Amino acid sequence: MKALFYLIPLFLSFTTQAFMKERVLHVESRATDFNKKWVRFSNSDHANIKNMIKILYRSPTGRKIIVDAKDKANEMGMSLLEIIRPGESSITDTTLVRKFSPDNPSDVIYESRSLVYIDRDLSLYDAILDMAHELTHFTQREPFNPYTLNFKIEDFVKSTIEGKGGEVDAYLVECSVLKELFPKQFNRSSNCFKVYNERASKFSKIEGIKKFYRVGDFIGDIHKHVSSHEFSYLSNNEPVFISSAYGLPYPVAAVKEYQTIMSKVCRNDKRRIQLLKEQLSSTRRDTSYRTLQSLTQSLSQRCP
Repeated sequence: MKALFYLIPLFLSFTTQAFMKERVLHVESRATDFNKKWVRFSNSDHANIKNMIKILYRSPTGRKIIVDAKDKANEMGMSLLEIIRPGESSITDTTLVRKFSPDNPSDVIYESRSLVYIDRDLSLYDAILDMAHELTHFTQREPFNPYTLNFKIEDFVKSTIEGKGGEVDAYLVECSVLKELFPKQFNRSSNCFKVYNERASKFSKIEGIKKFYRVGDFIGDIHKHVSSHEFSYLSNNEPVFISSAYGLPYPVAAVKEYQTIMSKVCRNDKRRIQLLKEQLSSTRRDTSYRTLQSLTQSLSQRCP
């Protein structure tokens, strides 16, 4: 009995690369050219990734995220080198695999898998910071299932921005690595300084949340989808951080991502309903009939 596999890209991680391009690099080490593209140190992708891991490991913050990422990769039956790959952009690509047989579409198994891609066009300096950012998503972000009725847009936006392993957490890790590995670049003109509490001498998640929820002229548009009561930090102040995936402030980009996910979910559920109807037309099974009723009701509530 051949199983069908339906893949739903669950989460396109957004990077801070879009507003990091104007950083000026003062090389911290004479032995390493951090301006050089990270993929140009060797002809081997694995060797280039090892090189970045080795440098990132010098940072206490980076060391912890590498150890955690290695443990999670091992849980997936992979090595750290296998889950990090060159790509067209820096992104943590998490895919939900929904597996069921056409002969029994009421029996569904869900599996989640993730890979980390680092933009092959970045300098070694930028790539190391992106790796710290994306490995935070990889190790800390909570998995979710968009096929459930409680998969709400408000929850998705909050999880994306301020949830565990979300954009704020990933950015604070990135900034910590910047401060530890490239202290000359950590100054008042850097974006990282905007989320730093000088009095406490540490990065502030609250300040990060406030900055990430600045949406400027998009405030009216986003309030069509989420309430100001649930998102008290949303403001029409000029955006500080822009999603490189959508070219929009992160909360607006998260709304777009939710809509993309739900479009694919609804399309797949319609396919599954059709399979159940075809099954019932040939032989009536009480279990399949109940599943069809439940799925049809769920579809009407989640999919316009």
